[in-house]
Amino acid sequence: MQTFNPGTAALLSFSLLDEVGNAFTPTSLRWRITDESENVLRDWLVVAVPASEDLPLTIPAALTTLTPPATRSLRTIELEMTSAVGVLTLSESALIRAGSALVLGVNTFQTYGEALLRSQDMLTDSLEGWSPETRVRREMALSEAYQRIMQLPLAMRFADEQNTLTQDASYIRSFGGGMVRELSPAQIAALYPPMLKDLRQAQLIEANEILSGDEIRTARAKGISSITVGESSHFFRGAQPLDFPVCERTMKHLQRWVRFGARLVRS
Repeated sequence: MQTFNPGTAALLSFSLLDEVGNAFTPTSLRWRITDESENVLRDWLVVAVPASEDLPLTIPAALTTLTPPATRSLRTIELEMTSAVGVLTLSESALIRAGSALVLGVNTFQTYGEALLRSQDMLTDSLEGWSPETRVRREMALSEAYQRIMQLPLAMRFADEQNTLTQDASYIRSFGGGMVRELSPAQIAALYPPMLKDLRQAQLIEANEILSGDEIRTARAKGISSITVGESSHFFRGAQPLDFPVCERTMKHLQRWVRFGARLVRS
């Protein structure tokens, strides 16, 4: 799939060949443009049958713009070819991607630049998965790390309150259930600074974990009790450790904010 910048024309090419590679001779052609939700952005238009086996079609720049906070979207051209033997429909998609896939409070606690700067305070050996990767893969890992962290029951502090907000009745009325993931981007940006610092550090560490891969953790999750490679063997305890959505290193930065209990009060 080709990738294009928002607000630019996207040129896609179709080969007028059938499933076995024979030339498909259409009597008529028409095409339309849809997005990832199959909303029709431009309805069917007739196009002249080309003399060659290739047909270039362009998605206009006006149809590749993104509405914030979206950082990516899909545009698909559907090409319908009619011939004496029937109708054949082909499709090609283009990924519309902004310069950065990260949006504060939507899929990250920090910008890519902040994560990159934060990584300079850590040894390369501590970021063995992060260090050799490209920006695109790092941003993908940061986004996935954000989603993993958001699965934890995090108690919140806000910079203007300095009060720990627990899962009591008044808190649920105010914030709808007590999860950080239910806050708006502005509220996340206003979290207690020490908490934000821990969240950002945890996000970087978890992104590194995602890029590195944890073979032992994966094996244990599948119920494997030992791994042997050559003359080296690893044996695991029969009892399963607590299963968190984040790795142990990440959890160390978040443990003071995690609350697994809840209390009931009369309102």
